[in-house]
Amino acid sequence: MRRLKKNLHMKSTRGEAERLPPGPWKLPILGSIHHLIGGSKLPHHRFQELSKVYGPLMHLRLGEVSMLIVSSPEVAKELMKTHDTNFATRPLFPAMDIFSYRGKSMSFGPYGENWRQLRKICVLELLSSRKSHPIYFLEIYTWFYHKSK
Repeated sequence: MRRLKKNLHMKSTRGEAERLPPGPWKLPILGSIHHLIGGSKLPHHRFQELSKVYGPLMHLRLGEVSMLIVSSPEVAKELMKTHDTNFATRPLFPAMDIFSYRGKSMSFGPYGENWRQLRKICVLELLSSRKSHPIYFLEIYTWFYHKSK
C-alpha cells in the first residue's frame, strides 16, 4: 500500500513518466503491446506474470493509450476509494463523440457538474420507485403472457 500511495502522490517536475507506476519497457509507437502478444498465453495470464515482476499496480502503454493494470483486490479497492474521480471519465473515441452529443451524454460524458446533474435527473425521474412501479407490473404481465403461450 505504501508503494501505491507513493506512485500516485509523487510530485515530479520531470513530467508524467516520473509519476507513473512501474511497468515493462516500451517500444516507440507500439508501447508495451509486444509483452502481451505472441505465444499461446491469454492476455490476463500475461498480466499475472507481469504483476509478479512489477507489482500489483503497473503501467502499460498500448500504442497511444496509457493503461493502469491492477492485479490485487486490495489495491483496486484503495484506488476506487481514494481516486474514484480520476477514473470516472472515459476516453472519447470518434464514434462515441458522434453518439454522445460530443461527450455530453451521461453514458460517455466527462465527470463534472453536467454529468452530476444528468445523474441526479436520472436517479430522481427514471429510477425512483414511484416511476418504476408501473413498469414492474407491466414486466410481470408480459412475463406471464409469454409463459402462458
